[in-house]
Amino acid sequence: MRGLTPRPKSYFTKYKNIPVEIKPFDPKSLEIYEKYKVRLFPILFKFNLTPFLRGSTLFQISGKGDIECGLSPSDDIWEKLKEVLNKFYKICIADDEEIMIFYEMFEGYDFEIIVMRGHTLKVDTKLHKYLLARKDLLDKYEEMKKKHAFSKRVYQYQKELFFRKVIKSMP
Repeated sequence: MRGLTPRPKSYFTKYKNIPVEIKPFDPKSLEIYEKYKVRLFPILFKFNLTPFLRGSTLFQISGKGDIECGLSPSDDIWEKLKEVLNKFYKICIADDEEIMIFYEMFEGYDFEIIVMRGHTLKVDTKLHKYLLARKDLLDKYEEMKKKHAFSKRVYQYQKELFFRKVIKSMP
């Protein structure tokens, strides 16, 4: 499988050189995610979209303590969904080709709504399934995050390198 389009190292300079607080997995985050899905329902109903859990909360490992909620719209509703979400949430990243990220605080938890399509969605879905089946890789991922938490810039860059290495090794 073709991996994700590589980002230049300069991409990561947008992240500050400040420490990342790594928190142990919080089982309550699963409860909060279920409540959050209910909150999203009125917005997503007209698009016939179902949110899905992703990231450290899905893996039930240490992380930044945020909860990632994924959406996978079809190409024909991409722009309209972006317009609607932008009314309710602060858009942080917009790559009109394949990804949008929105942020919100809900019941004391940071939420990221990550909207993907196309090749990025295919790779991300396969990567998540692969990692869920490989406890050894999740352990390495968790350790890598702890090791590089001294700088958000380094943390994000090392996560990118880790995922690229795993994607390259996937069957």
